[in-house]
Amino acid sequence: MKKFWQGFKYAFRLRTYVREKWTWADVGNLFFLTILYVLQGIPLGLWSTIPILLNDRASNFKIGLMTLATLPFSLKLLWAPVMEYYYLEKLGKRKTWVVFSQILSWLLLLFGSFKGRMDRWLFPDHLHIVTPDTKYDHDQIKLFKIFLFFFILCFLVATQDTALDSWAIAMLRPRMRVHAAFVNSLGNSVGFSLPFFLILISSRFFHKFTKYFKYNIVHHTKSDCRCHPVYGKIPEDHLVTVSGFMHMFCICMMVATLVVFVKREKPEPLNTDMFSPDNSFEDSTEKPVLEEKMDVESGADRRKYKLFNSYGMMMRVLKLKPVKSLAFILLTKYLFFAPEIIIDLKMMKYGLTHDLYGFLKSFSIVADVIFPFLIAFYISRFGYTNTQYYGLFLRYISLVASLVFLVVTKYFFKKEHDEGEHALYFVALYYILVIRKTTQLNNVATEFGLFNKVSDQSIVTFYVALLKSLSNLGIFYPSFLSLILVDLFTISKSWTRIDKAIQVDGVYVLSAVAIICGLKYLTKYKPKYRMVNYYNDNEWRIVKQTK
Repeated sequence: MKKFWQGFKYAFRLRTYVREKWTWADVGNLFFLTILYVLQGIPLGLWSTIPILLNDRASNFKIGLMTLATLPFSLKLLWAPVMEYYYLEKLGKRKTWVVFSQILSWLLLLFGSFKGRMDRWLFPDHLHIVTPDTKYDHDQIKLFKIFLFFFILCFLVATQDTALDSWAIAMLRPRMRVHAAFVNSLGNSVGFSLPFFLILISSRFFHKFTKYFKYNIVHHTKSDCRCHPVYGKIPEDHLVTVSGFMHMFCICMMVATLVVFVKREKPEPLNTDMFSPDNSFEDSTEKPVLEEKMDVESGADRRKYKLFNSYGMMMRVLKLKPVKSLAFILLTKYLFFAPEIIIDLKMMKYGLTHDLYGFLKSFSIVADVIFPFLIAFYISRFGYTNTQYYGLFLRYISLVASLVFLVVTKYFFKKEHDEGEHALYFVALYYILVIRKTTQLNNVATEFGLFNKVSDQSIVTFYVALLKSLSNLGIFYPSFLSLILVDLFTISKSWTRIDKAIQVDGVYVLSAVAIICGLKYLTKYKPKYRMVNYYNDNEWRIVKQTK
């Protein structure tokens, strides 16, 4: 125990990780990347509020189909070669696509926010709308329009993500790239939390929360205050509507696009790209992949040839034995945590309010401020794979705690409780969300470091993008399957003799299956992680080097 606390204090010593001087250019680049990653996380957080807003008015199956809008993040490598070979030389290879995706995202968000269009799609029955004068053409939720809107938005954000990750590697010095993982996680988390806090929180909750601050005491005692009993009741509308938030985000996106436009991208050496090996293979037994055929004409024909050949390189990387082992881990490890999203949605059906959930979820961001140093300490001591492996057990504990808390929630809101019991309930829920957030941060940091460590350094950008796409796919499809199949796991049986019916919700059945399978199979991942460590650098290469 003493060694643990010594290691814990050691983890928060900044000089442990700063082995060289930071220049102002390094600080500026990291700050610039953080801003862009925040803007990248906001659309994801905006999308994540949609299933919660539709929870009481749409089935789990329809919400599951709506999650297909995030599929571009898992398939973004399919159009990455196009981004690599087609760009404006005056702007730069990565800057072209960052600016292009941000401008189109800005226009799309402006279209969705114009005259409350997204609010009309989400709330055609006038519920939760601040402006009740709005007229509607139909009384049904426009699910397909919402899906198409966010599918295009996620496609643009995924394009920006690919270009920005590549730009970050080119922008930062080699020893500073280790900080890119935490910058990525922190920026995405901050951006992800903003829509939760602003959209899900209602005016009643906001006034109830802010009345305890000294600044608002005078305001709440005035007779003309909306929250004063003499004036009237506070309406149950959202503090910020979805369209209003999108309009505000449009302005931020426009300013950020101007900043990106001014930022200069370092010119790269000729004949180098994310799919072409560098010229460091003089002692190699094979020639670089894209230089095997030199009879291709220069210009457009050569670019077209390299574009199609890059897809062949993708298949060659996927056929490598180490990549197969790592891909199995990336595509299966989240199957045991698939019920997390349906547990959260079920809690809100049992009585947990949207605004309280959004408030606690948004403030779980403290994990991104406190725990990076601790995670970095364990990575430096135990390595990437061991830290990630033990992080799976921490997430498993959070899943078990979430299921227990779901049962508590079912009976908690059926009775009246005093403020102390409510506070205990909220603190327990907050700790569960923080543990889950910590495991997500641990996964991002360890994966980013592991991908950069094992990747073929001659095509490191492409390699990391490929492994990250596999990781995104492994995160996406378990949640999708859980929402689609949860109703099929519901068990209903009626007893005619005693005139009673027994019904077990599919959430409990699916969670029990995930917990039992996790208890049995999570320990079997240790030799698989160990196997990933045993492969030498040459086995990860598509072009083998001789000594």
